[in-house]
Amino acid sequence: MFKELHSIKSKAKENKSVSDEKFILELNEGISLFQKFIKSKDIKILKKSSEKFFATLSSRRNRPEPYFYISQIFFIFGDKQKALDYLKAAEEVEPGFKDLPRLRKVIFS
Repeated sequence: MFKELHSIKSKAKENKSVSDEKFILELNEGISLFQKFIKSKDIKILKKSSEKFFATLSSRRNRPEPYFYISQIFFIFGDKQKALDYLKAAEEVEPGFKDLPRLRKVIFS
C-alpha cells in the first residue's frame, strides 16, 4: 500500500515538473514574440504571442505574468475593459507584481 502511494506521489511530482517546464517554455516564447511584435508591429506575431499566454493560463492560473501580458494585448487591440479585467486578475494572483502599477496607469490614461 505504501509503495503504491509513494509511486503515485512520485508520478505527480514528475507531471508537475513537466508542467512547470512547459509553463516556463510557453511563457518565454510568448514574451519573446511579444517583444518581436513591439519592434515589428506585426499583428500576426502578436496573435501568436497571445496564444502562448493563453496556453500558460491553462496550466498555471496562479502566476501573474500571463494575465499581465494578455492585459497589454487587449489594450493594444483597444479593448480597455478586457485589459482591465486581466490586470485585475494579475493583481489578485500577486498584488505586489512590480509592473502592474505602470500598466494600470497606461490603461487609465
